[in-house]
Amino acid sequence: VLPEPEWPISTRLRIRFISKLAMVFVLLCPDDCRSAIFINNYIINHSHCNCNDYSHLLESSKNQNFFKAICASFTKTGKLHKIYNRKGKGCIMCAIAGMIHQKTDEEICGKILKTMVRRGPDDCGVYRNEECTLLHARLTIIDPEGGTQPMELDWSGEHFVLVYNGELYNTREIRRELEKTGHIFSGHSDTEVVLHAYCQWGENCLQYLNGIFAFAVWMEKSHQLFLARDRMGVKPLFFMERNHDVIFASEMKTILRYPGFPAVIGEEGVCEILLLGPGRTPGC
Repeated sequence: VLPEPEWPISTRLRIRFISKLAMVFVLLCPDDCRSAIFINNYIINHSHCNCNDYSHLLESSKNQNFFKAICASFTKTGKLHKIYNRKGKGCIMCAIAGMIHQKTDEEICGKILKTMVRRGPDDCGVYRNEECTLLHARLTIIDPEGGTQPMELDWSGEHFVLVYNGELYNTREIRRELEKTGHIFSGHSDTEVVLHAYCQWGENCLQYLNGIFAFAVWMEKSHQLFLARDRMGVKPLFFMERNHDVIFASEMKTILRYPGFPAVIGEEGVCEILLLGPGRTPGC
């Protein structure tokens, strides 16, 4: 048995991703499955090559638009995995956290943010008042200046504060709908779109969002917190409730950094670790 090539993790992830896309190709285009197999083999054998150079493969596919989509996705994924491995920090992305009715100071916020830096190494932000604290660690990809968080907005007599981690696939469509109702945008990040969407539609905004996300919105005047995540839990959101106190975060270890929240695991938690992933059951 020949040993597997010692490819870096980013290459193996790209190969796995494109292999799944090739299977989708077979399901949607059964008459063109030969091209799907060809694509898969090409990706594996040329994983270190320039992935934009696929013109000589295009002739072999009857469904050229879908083939282009596969290759474009591979190219995009390659760029994303370069971000994954940036600065030698492993898998990085944004992170959110927050507390309601919990006492916080600079020391506590600093300890909590320290657990979030791995996910968001580029910037961090804190919103804090007597009732609510929101924290965000950012991986900057789109709109470095206009996407700063926590993001705040005054709308219809309420002051909204958002922390968000995710990616929307229909940002432009939602933005156009909101502009029709009088919303004005200062940047082009999907963070700003999510905030305006909640201001306009409240919790019904989830019906409009197509993507992977986890976010929290604090309504300063009505003293309410809204938490949401995508339906499969691709973007994680953990929370813990005690009496009327709530603490939430993108990772469990962030919650455990707050004083008085011990690490306890039950039967459902064990199942989450051993049997299910990356999606999670609601509340876990």
